[in-house]
Amino acid sequence: MYATLAKPNIFLSINLQDDVEFLTHVDPTRFGHVDNPNYDAIDNISDDDYLQLVNENSGLVARMCHKRMLAFEKFISDKKHPFFIDYIVTNYFFKIEFQRGGLPHLHTLLWLDNFPSIDTCEGREAIIKFIDKFLDTSLPNKETDPEGYRLVQKKQTHIHTFTCSKGSVKVRIRRGRKFKDEETSKIIKANHLKDINKNYLHENEIYEQIDPEKDPDLLQQLKDKKEFFERLRCRFGSPFSWANESHFRSYKEARILTRGDRDIIIKRLTEESKRIIPYNLNLLKTFRCNHDIQVITDPWASAEYLFSYVAKNAHMEKNLVYQMSNCTCSSLMEAKNVLLKTGNAVLSHHQVGKVEASWTVL
Repeated sequence: MYATLAKPNIFLSINLQDDVEFLTHVDPTRFGHVDNPNYDAIDNISDDDYLQLVNENSGLVARMCHKRMLAFEKFISDKKHPFFIDYIVTNYFFKIEFQRGGLPHLHTLLWLDNFPSIDTCEGREAIIKFIDKFLDTSLPNKETDPEGYRLVQKKQTHIHTFTCSKGSVKVRIRRGRKFKDEETSKIIKANHLKDINKNYLHENEIYEQIDPEKDPDLLQQLKDKKEFFERLRCRFGSPFSWANESHFRSYKEARILTRGDRDIIIKRLTEESKRIIPYNLNLLKTFRCNHDIQVITDPWASAEYLFSYVAKNAHMEKNLVYQMSNCTCSSLMEAKNVLLKTGNAVLSHHQVGKVEASWTVL
């Protein structure tokens, strides 16, 4: 698709499960009607009870999620009322992943018509304007928009779980430039050697003694340090940094990068917004489920990410195929028999959950 359609513009992941729709259909006495749900019962159901209901009603879950996927496909590809405001979706790629609980999760690559280029200053400015218009990280007002407030708190507010710490912690620190201006470095070195005892960096600074337990600047540094190491352990990059305006990550901000850092930093002005995943309110209220929308700045990284999901549940199969590739056969017929047996073994031992099995049958 990259070869025929060029680089994609948007990466979007979304859960296909709607708790309200599912639970009210399964047990309307306990969870209420779909038009008048009992949010207290829905919000307080335990994970174990929820997964038990999912497995007991795997066919219903699969049908609901499949219908929602078709509705989502129609929703984003509507050319009369474009989901992305000024940009029409011309092509898309879907990949369904069944998560630990067995529920489907959709990863998509989207190609938009005449989307601005990140390689030009004008294109970057247009992208930032689009992001500010299309995405939000604030918590809606509880009084004026109770539905939006509840959805953002439940669906878009990041809470650390065991999945945050998957994989190894990676930090990249920029130590300097690969190529230096030799003449400039010689001049700087010569100036420093003029008077080795003189502090050129702080000669005009005024220092004062402070209380480390009360000084706001020092306390803020400690807080930032604590949040950095918290973000370091989270592969999704939460909590996110404050930002007065949306912008591409600057050279200074890119000095230390962790695995969850993104190239575009979205405006966040409040404490709660630091843990809110950027959302589109229209999409959130329509499908009532968690989603993540990102403008793609590195198309090859997004391709690698999706490809890892294609083979995510096939570690044993990949190892088996790799071992078989090192085998030698005396004849072509023997090689065909070995491949046939290998294929049957892979298909026979592939394990899926109840929802995925129902999805496959549908």
